[in-house]
Amino acid sequence: MNNEYEIRQCWVEGDSCHRILYRYFLTEGDKIIDYNDFFVNVKVYGIKILSQKVEDDKLVDIYEEYIECLSNNKEKVVDLLDYIANKSVSPYHAVDILGSYADEWVDDFDKLLKQKFKEFAIA
Repeated sequence: MNNEYEIRQCWVEGDSCHRILYRYFLTEGDKIIDYNDFFVNVKVYGIKILSQKVEDDKLVDIYEEYIECLSNNKEKVVDLLDYIANKSVSPYHAVDILGSYADEWVDDFDKLLKQKFKEFAIA
């Protein structure tokens, strides 16, 4: 993960003396992918969710989960980030939810690589 940008945050009520701040980040990085014995550098986007538990105005716990490589399509990842932020998804559920999208979106990389090699072959 090279860069991360906080996109959203929301407060949720915990038990009677806790409040939890969920912070949602778009991550951006580069990944080297082996495609037909050629190594290609691809821009990848992911999501990080951070929870900060506050008790009596003091930070008492921090927990985060993330998936760095969801898709090479930034708009898809931002849309998903907005969706999970609207649902106040916690980092404890992030891997289950985001992982299913990562599995679904793996074809995004294949499409990009095929297009890159098609352009390379024409040039």
